[in-house]
Amino acid sequence: MYLKSAIFTQKKAKNIAIILILIILVSIILPCTNIVSYGSQYREVTNPDNIDESKYPGYKSLLKVLQAEHPTWTFTLLYTGLDWNSVIYNETVNHGTNLVQGKDGEWICTASSCINDDGTNKVYEGTNWYCASTKAVSYYMDPRNFLYSNKIFQFERLSYTEGIYTAEGIEKILAGTFMANTSPQAYYGNSNYSSKSFAEIMLDAGKSKQISPYHIASRIKQEIVVSGGGPSRSVTGTVSGYEGIFNFFNIGASTGAGAIERGLEYAKGKDWTSPEAAIEGGAESIARNYIARGQDTLYLQKFNVDSQDGSLYTHQYQANIQAPESESGKIYQSYSSLGLLGSSLNFIIPVYENMPAATSAMPGVEVNIVTENVMVNSTNINIRADRTTSSEPIAKVNPGDILLRIEKGNTNINGYVWDKVVLSDGRIGYIATQFVDLTSQVITSETPAYIVTSANLRNGPGTSGTTIISKLQTGQKVTIIDKGRYTIDGISWDKVRLENGTIGYIESDYISNIQGSIEGDIVRIATSRLPLSVRSEPGTDKQIVTKLEKGTLVIRLEKNVSSANGLQWDKIKTFDGIVGYVSAEYLELVTPQITENNEISVDIENKAIKCEPDAKISDLLEKNSNAVIKDKDGNVLTDTSKQLATGNKVIIDNTECVVIKLGDTSGDGIVDPRDSLRVLRFSVGTYELKDEYLTAGDISNDGIVDSRDSLRILKFAVNSFNIEL
Repeated sequence: MYLKSAIFTQKKAKNIAIILILIILVSIILPCTNIVSYGSQYREVTNPDNIDESKYPGYKSLLKVLQAEHPTWTFTLLYTGLDWNSVIYNETVNHGTNLVQGKDGEWICTASSCINDDGTNKVYEGTNWYCASTKAVSYYMDPRNFLYSNKIFQFERLSYTEGIYTAEGIEKILAGTFMANTSPQAYYGNSNYSSKSFAEIMLDAGKSKQISPYHIASRIKQEIVVSGGGPSRSVTGTVSGYEGIFNFFNIGASTGAGAIERGLEYAKGKDWTSPEAAIEGGAESIARNYIARGQDTLYLQKFNVDSQDGSLYTHQYQANIQAPESESGKIYQSYSSLGLLGSSLNFIIPVYENMPAATSAMPGVEVNIVTENVMVNSTNINIRADRTTSSEPIAKVNPGDILLRIEKGNTNINGYVWDKVVLSDGRIGYIATQFVDLTSQVITSETPAYIVTSANLRNGPGTSGTTIISKLQTGQKVTIIDKGRYTIDGISWDKVRLENGTIGYIESDYISNIQGSIEGDIVRIATSRLPLSVRSEPGTDKQIVTKLEKGTLVIRLEKNVSSANGLQWDKIKTFDGIVGYVSAEYLELVTPQITENNEISVDIENKAIKCEPDAKISDLLEKNSNAVIKDKDGNVLTDTSKQLATGNKVIIDNTECVVIKLGDTSGDGIVDPRDSLRVLRFSVGTYELKDEYLTAGDISNDGIVDSRDSLRILKFAVNSFNIEL
């Protein structure tokens, strides 16, 4: 049951001293966090090695592969300054502006405005164009899903580059269409039209308007070529009331009934009375209205996240969210067939703040998270960049090759079920599950070890493309079963087994490196006198073998070895192998708090589910395996690695409950200093919090949301306070 607004009525002057102190703290602490000014954007040609993997996970490894494959390519990162969750919300808040064709299930938005009265999905265009789901938009907006040779051309800079384009290359793009190897004059049988080929007209238009002719050709093919390669009504020149009018780019043809006519009305106003005039005029329109405004890639023309012209999420060329990938594939094929992949090409790739560690999943794809080894059973099998036979091969494997499988597929795509695997060099790709067989785990050691600092256990090596399966705590015992097989971005990863049998990967630096048996308690130096002397034998007069700072973790080999100088002495061993003696009064036992899941409280009676700040969907499903989790728009959430968020809806036993994540007052699933500021502003009456978002701000659970709660959230955000149920 939500806290009533009346409970929170407060005078603005209340706790004014605390508030002033908090404001000062916020101003000091915020610059040290990941919060950035969303008003500033910049572009920077980037060496992939210099990408901050902690802020922009996954980009470095993918771009390094591309750089190695294509040394003449350069990569410009567009630092948007935009929060990832905010981007997805703003891109999807207006239903019908993002469409998918011929899809069902998770691909289609289930918001009430997108459902007809009879329960069917609303058609926005033609016979089978539907509003795309949030998951579908997230998949196509996540640049990391397309940083492969055959997909990256949606990020190609579309300004004209001298010496690359040819009519032959354009013909390859137009192959199979009514425009291939013919002219407007010949195709339409009208001597008043140009005798130049369509390809030559596009080549000339590109050069004169300083826009890539390959982009012109692929865009036209995307817009006005229908099934079988024929023309859409936009370019027949025979539409009633618009005879002799052409619109090769469908400019002005917004979605919905009468779209073609609206586009032709626009073309009529531009006097596009011949195919060549429509091609040249459309090219000029794109160059002036998109490329000159900073939307100089296919991606940015569909998803406008460049604010240099003062706009965001509007002025987007098409509704089809799959268009950038589709068009970029045509350009790649043309470049490849003409031997142009070695050209000096530049790609502009957006990065967002607070992106999830894992790339956004394709809708409709179900996987099981695993950590297991498989053996290849067939010859010359492709490992592909994505779950499709049309995706680029990144390696070939043969019978007997051992791979690490980190996701086992359950969904048939293009006739195959796909597994996610790790190659020996750490690259991640996909293989059809029929070509591998489960084999025994690769185990090369049985070395006892301790976790020396809290860390995440992942289902595979590396932070990109892998999934967190457990949180490991300082002092927790593990067994290293395969050491340092993978080194990714300079970081070595060990394969470990927990005491409960769970197997996963952790960075080598987070594990003790003591040789031999380390059975015994893990303890912490707790003296206030710094540093603490470790003696060769019990006694304050014995030789000092090393000195340890307060908080240092060591292994206690023997307890109460002897008494000397009025003290009880324990025998210890440091993580670098030094054995010695210290007074027992300066040691405190470390009891690992092994938290496989984050605390969640389910209150069916009051239709509320409260959880701690790090709680994920998987944690809730551990408690209620049949629960159905939806976002605030009603879209079913299937990625179990995603964070739960305030405002999520959960259906348990036919009862819909709302999620209240403590500290998450915005509903983005993340507790950070911005949540602290919201609570602070609420406490002085300058910001509105209500319902579950208000309850999420009550960290002390005392029925009052005030500046003290704001301070607790801020301290949590900088790792100096723990928020618990």
